[in-house]
Amino acid sequence: MPHLQELNDKYREKGFEILAVSKEDANLIQSKLIEGKSATYGVVKADIGNLYSTRGIPHCWVLDAEG
Repeated sequence: MPHLQELNDKYREKGFEILAVSKEDANLIQSKLIEGKSATYGVVKADIGNLYSTRGIPHCWVLDAEG
């Protein structure tokens, strides 16, 4: 996950943003990431696996502003 943080830091000013998606409590996950100093990007709670045909976890998507 350090590479995701590096991408977020490098390209954020150009409109690029990393978001972690979790089925669990987003606040808890974000607290763990920040506490472990592994990530400062946002975490959202959502079940979008079916929307993007996810077959495994972890999984990564690259989406534009329109999804």
